[in-house]
Amino acid sequence: MIGAEVTVDAVQFGPGLVREWASNVRAGLDRAAGLAQHDARVHFRRALTRRLEYQALFQIVHTPSAIGLQGELGLNDPESQAGEIVDLAVDALVIKPLPVKANWFGLGRVTDFGGLQALIVPSDLSFLTESPTASFISENGHEIAWLNWLLERGTDVIIDDYYVMYGTKSASSRTDDAIMVPSGDSGRNFRIKQYYAGVQGNNWITRAGLDALGDIAAAMQEAVRRELS
Repeated sequence: MIGAEVTVDAVQFGPGLVREWASNVRAGLDRAAGLAQHDARVHFRRALTRRLEYQALFQIVHTPSAIGLQGELGLNDPESQAGEIVDLAVDALVIKPLPVKANWFGLGRVTDFGGLQALIVPSDLSFLTESPTASFISENGHEIAWLNWLLERGTDVIIDDYYVMYGTKSASSRTDDAIMVPSGDSGRNFRIKQYYAGVQGNNWITRAGLDALGDIAAAMQEAVRRELS
């Protein structure tokens, strides 16, 4: 038998092979991030619109067991007003790849395989509360910062000398039902009801983020599996 054999010199070729492999992993993670971000935004949108706080923005009902936020906040076009807030929140969700670090120690090792990182809800929600649709000017010329009230004021008294009266059918009502009237000596005031109220870090947006967290993590895992398996 006459034959020959050539072996790959680890010292000569190893670093290049590791760098090439790491480059392929990076490209796969870039693709996985795009796929996961698309699916994650779908899950987050679903979670936002399933929350009681969102659904109450479309309700004027006022009974001992249920108070809709549309009348409380004076929203005359909740589909547009709430819808734009949902769009902004969903668009802020970002998934990006983590770095892949390729180092050569004579063993051909990639020391950090990277991964995906999701930013679902930023800690600062001013991009929502300061957006044009997050407030409006009332018929009396007052700014109604309805989203700030809902997300950050908790159950604090917001207006201490007025309260919301229902069933008025007043021509000045933005919702054709509820208006704010002076409290007089009644001691009544306006605040967000406890079951809708939010504060920084615990409100409609952050609660929806937690609701969607499991599905988003699963979407990230599946995207990585699809691109790197």
